[in-house]
Amino acid sequence: MFHPWEGGEGVITGQFIINKLCYAINLMKMKNFPEAIKQLLSALNYPFNLGEGRLFQQTDNDIHYYLGVCYEQEKQHKISLHHFKKATQGAHEIGQSRYYND
Repeated sequence: MFHPWEGGEGVITGQFIINKLCYAINLMKMKNFPEAIKQLLSALNYPFNLGEGRLFQQTDNDIHYYLGVCYEQEKQHKISLHHFKKATQGAHEIGQSRYYND
């Protein structure tokens, strides 16, 4: 299967995540935390039409951090703590999967 972004693995999905994060942050500024949570959770799964899956060892720390913030604002402390912990997991170094194509 050929995609117009052939050779740009991770670029389209990266833009997908950035879009979802920006939208969620704007919703958080408006204190619409339930909708922000919905957007952040949807960023964890790529739609089929992107034609791409998750990169090896992708951690989504930023998404989990913002989910923690939203759940904390919604007084759901256990779920908030879960996401804050997930936000700290993963390597702290740039590995091959983060720059192999740039």
